[in-house]
Amino acid sequence: MTDNLLYFERASDVGALSSFFCGERGIDILIHKKEGGLASFIAEQSCKMYIIYYQNEAVAVVVYSNSSIIVYDDEIPSIEIDFIAVRKDYRNKGIGRIILNTIEKHARQNMFPFLTVDAYYNKRYSAEGFYLKCGFERNAIVGDQKEIIPMLKQLM
Repeated sequence: MTDNLLYFERASDVGALSSFFCGERGIDILIHKKEGGLASFIAEQSCKMYIIYYQNEAVAVVVYSNSSIIVYDDEIPSIEIDFIAVRKDYRNKGIGRIILNTIEKHARQNMFPFLTVDAYYNKRYSAEGFYLKCGFERNAIVGDQKEIIPMLKQLM
């Protein structure tokens, strides 16, 4: 799939995702949970959410924000990929890579030297392999949260 077949639409709230389900139970619960879910996260953070459409059908969602990482006691700006979900029936078609390339292009244009992400995993699903294929590496400082792998990509 090529990026000119996808349409990114900025969304201000998760109500636009009422009929979107990616097919991973934990992620779908997070998207649709009334309290403590994606809506609460977006309300608490200063982030951007986009719904990605293919032929007028929502096939993915991405949420990202400006952030920073500490490198040798210096705070360095970064873009944090807070959330990416691609519908199960649209996986392995290049949509996730197109989303990452779009965010990376934005980060480079705005002089952000790093992209960061907490890759989700459980017994049935892991995003780590996807991010590794896209040039990310495990962060040397691995958090203690279950089901999360901190990762980063240096851009400059």
